[in-house]
Amino acid sequence: MFPESRRLGIGLSIASPPIDPLRAALAGENTMVMARMPSGFAVIGDTQHLPGYSLLLCADQTASHLTDLDWQDRKVFVFDLSLLGEAVKSACQSGGLRRINYEILGNSLSILHGHVHPRYEWEPADRITGPVWRYSDAERNDPRVAYSDAEHGELRAAITAELERLLKTAY
Repeated sequence: MFPESRRLGIGLSIASPPIDPLRAALAGENTMVMARMPSGFAVIGDTQHLPGYSLLLCADQTASHLTDLDWQDRKVFVFDLSLLGEAVKSACQSGGLRRINYEILGNSLSILHGHVHPRYEWEPADRITGPVWRYSDAERNDPRVAYSDAEHGELRAAITAELERLLKTAY
């Protein structure tokens, strides 16, 4: 459905061929990477049905659960996820942002990763108070909301710039 981003991004579509976005990031070949963080890689989401959707891919290739990390590495991963959320919040504020939701799931992609979902005032009333997964796969994976530099590059650049600023301050 998203040929370019599915090759190098998070690639969660069941219809997509298996992708290892972490190995691609480690090799410098994942074009969705916004920043290298102490615990992993901040990537912009393949879908932008909620503009600013981003993920943190844990750099530890052996970790598929948060509890696979020792306590110190867990703290760093969760802190990095919060920094990514803070950067998304800053970049999306002017677009009617309501809040940031965080998730660490691991149901479709076996590497440890966290989701950052910006939530907006303009979302439908039946969706705004529940999890993002109330949106159907068809809505989330609609080609019209697939990440593209032309459509989402400015937002991505704003998230990246804020994330780099936060990283310098935090570390």
